[in-house]
Amino acid sequence: MHYPYLIIGGGMTAAAAVAGIRRRDKDNPIGLYSADRYPPYNRPPLSKKLWLDERLEGIWCRPLLDQWGIDEHLATPVVELDTASHTIRDAYGTVTGFDTLLLATGGIPRRLPQDTHHDLVYFRSLDDYLKVYHTAKPGTQAIIIGGGFVGSELAAVLSLREVAVTVIFPESHLMAAKFPRDLAKYLEQVYHQHGVTLLAGREVAGVTRSGGALTVSISDGTTLTAPLVIAGLGLEPNTALAKAAGLAVDNGIVVNPHLETSAPGIFAAGDVASFTLPFVDRRLRVEHEDNALVQGRLAGENMAGAAKSYDHLPFFYSDLYTMGYEAIGTIDSQLEIFADWTTFGEEGVLYYLHNHQVVGVVNWNVWDRIPQARQLIVDRITMAHAKDLKGRIRPD
Repeated sequence: MHYPYLIIGGGMTAAAAVAGIRRRDKDNPIGLYSADRYPPYNRPPLSKKLWLDERLEGIWCRPLLDQWGIDEHLATPVVELDTASHTIRDAYGTVTGFDTLLLATGGIPRRLPQDTHHDLVYFRSLDDYLKVYHTAKPGTQAIIIGGGFVGSELAAVLSLREVAVTVIFPESHLMAAKFPRDLAKYLEQVYHQHGVTLLAGREVAGVTRSGGALTVSISDGTTLTAPLVIAGLGLEPNTALAKAAGLAVDNGIVVNPHLETSAPGIFAAGDVASFTLPFVDRRLRVEHEDNALVQGRLAGENMAGAAKSYDHLPFFYSDLYTMGYEAIGTIDSQLEIFADWTTFGEEGVLYYLHNHQVVGVVNWNVWDRIPQARQLIVDRITMAHAKDLKGRIRPD
């Protein structure tokens, strides 16, 4: 087989790339190879809306993919990429040629070395969601390891489902790496009010299975047992195929402004891509929906000859009980933070500064203001005083 356009990966980035290709080329064949047994779907609802008001049917990219006409090879891992001959080989030995190719291989969940038998749910996929959904019945217990984005979201939705949730994390407070101390403490109060037990400043020392339950040994010498243990420890970029092919890799697959890798005609986008922006002084690798969709679409256009530069600063969002936020740029609690609250904990804007310039913004229960926040970061205006930011981004 030979495809003018070939995509390796089956997530949101891959689906967006198909859309990008079809914006410029309506007819030529597109091949998509994915190790996943499911066609492309949206991942954010797995820890958000699927637990509240969205139906499973709403996550699929299927209607759009059917419209665009692609050849899907599901449950078909690609094991070799030859950049010289422009061919791939899949796990079943089939060799396929291509003119241009996109690596949208995403990320692999970080695992606990103490989990020797892989009994934990490393929450990432639809199968992970289905396993948690069918196990976490009201009145059951669940242990979550990790107090970051996934851990905080799952703790919220499971407690609303009347599951007794315990969260174990090494930081001093939930989301301490992202939010200032006063907001992190306020957030913890909300979780306590919903019956969530937070074990801060602790790490997992071991995991053992006993019958239908798992026992987690904690660094303080205590143990906890539950039928469900979930780990949300972040991702490692899935660069194995790229490395074996000799592509440049540096915390992701290195791409140029056109999202092309070190090999001509081969592109990378999404969670796995290491890219630069003209107004950021370091390489970025972003694991959020906005980046997957925008970067994937532009990569697809460039595969079809567009030669556009990626200059989009992506944002991300989260929902926690009745609270929610949209964030963009570098969100790091070690930076200088100016908090412009309308009402503390309920509505406000947090500005993250480095060298007197805004490098990140969190809009807390403030919506549809990401374009303003993005422009503030892109402009790189030097602020004589952080308090001069007061009122710069206003809620409705």
